Parts: sequence; C-alpha cells; structure tokens
Amino acid sequence: MKVNHIEFIYFDLWWVVIQDFSGTNKWDEMLFDLWLDTQWKEDFRRIFNQNVDGLSTWDIESWELIWILEKETAIAFPKYYNLIDDFVMRFEENKGIEEVIKEIQKTHKVWLLTNMYPWMFWKIKAKWILPDIVWDIIIDSSEVKMKKPYDGIYTYAEKLSWKKWDQLLFIDNLEENLVPASKLWWSTILYNPEKPEESNTKILESLWIIH
Repeated sequence: MKVNHIEFIYFDLWWVVIQDFSGTNKWDEMLFDLWLDTQWKEDFRRIFNQNVDGLSTWDIESWELIWILEKETAIAFPKYYNLIDDFVMRFEENKGIEEVIKEIQKTHKVWLLTNMYPWMFWKIKAKWILPDIVWDIIIDSSEVKMKKPYDGIYTYAEKLSWKKWDQLLFIDNLEENLVPASKLWWSTILYNPEKPEESNTKILESLWIIH
C-alpha cells in the first residue's frame, strides 16, 4: 500500500528505531546473569508482566519493582542493581534505520510514539545507539502517563499533530499496537525485526520515496 498523502510518521522506538529484546534470547541472558533458577525466572517474568503497565506510565519506579520482586520471591538482587541499566546495556542500534528516517525527514515530520520506562529514553540516548535524528516530537509513555496499546495515547498523538487521521502513519513491530491506530483510520506498517532491510524498504516504498 502506497500513501502519498501522509504528513506525519510516528515511529516506535523498540525494535524499529533500535534493537531491544524482541526476537532474541536477551531476556534469558539477563535472567541467567542474575543467577536465577527456573522457578525464579518464572516468578520474575510473572511479576514483571503484572507491573509493566505501571512501569511504562511511571506509576512505579524500577527500584520499586525490584523491591516487589524481592518481597514476593526469594530472589536476591545484587546491591545497587538497576533494572533499566541492565535492559539498556543489552540494546543495540538498528543499522540502516537512520538513513531511512533522514530520507523521510526531507519531506515529512517524524515523531517517536513509544512505550518507555522511567529514565530509559535518556539512558538509551547516552549509550549512542539512537540514530542521529532531531525528532519533531517525542511521545514517551512514561512522560505522558499513557501507553500503547490503550486508546488514550493514540488520541493524544493525533490531537498533538493537528492533522487529520488520513495524514498519519504509525510504524510498530507489534500488531497489537497497530490495531488502535487502525481503528482511528491511521495508516500503519508492521515492522518485521527479523527482516529490517525488507521493512526499511517497505517504509520508503509506501511513502513513494523509492519506486
């Protein structure tokens, strides 16, 4: 699908702009490095998933999540352990996306619309794995207190753009995050982290930047 009427492109950060844990064994590596046995790994994932919404909207801090994990399980974390630092340490750049975004930016506004944990964006930026892009707007779930895939953050993004739905394109690697945007009649592209070059080409082709 080609969309030559688009003016604003919203990019997700995780596994679109950078490489996070998606489609990798980095979760397992992190839990292994913490010396967690099978039961503790299950407990960690369960409690993390129970609290991830609060972490994404800064209703809890990462240190509070560690406190909850220690209180509800037998896990003992290293002194001064920082969960956000541990995540960011394992993130990598998405090679090739910078060139794509800079090409798009010649003719379109580019925004970030992303779920984040407290302080995570700035830690990622400090690691120098973000593309060298001046984003027109950054919508960070931990800052706006709303997260994908709940409707509020999409409505907020649309109002902030001052554009109609048919001028908006959202790119994310999770189908569940694209569904609310589609319901608002935005154009969407599902980014395949396993085939980044193919996904990058798909973006440029959809915007008539390459033919």
